[in-house]
Amino acid sequence: GCGIYAVKTRVAALEWADWAQSALPNPIALGRVQLWGRVLPHSAGYRAEIAYPYELGVLVSETLGVADARRLERLLQAAYLVDIAERAA
Repeated sequence: GCGIYAVKTRVAALEWADWAQSALPNPIALGRVQLWGRVLPHSAGYRAEIAYPYELGVLVSETLGVADARRLERLLQAAYLVDIAERAA
């Protein structure tokens, strides 16, 4: 209902994800997106009417292991025809 929120940097996305993993029950996917439609700039990024992902990765957490994250990535890849982000070492 509020649109798609995107931040400008991976660091900002990871900071948000750190909070989101403790506050939200679902797995967190991060990636690169193309925004269009009505796009409003904000201090940390943008809010857009429409977005489409280019690259996604699912974060591993205390409740979501590597195998489950990779399974979700494969499902996202098939659904959106996107690249899967490389895992940080």
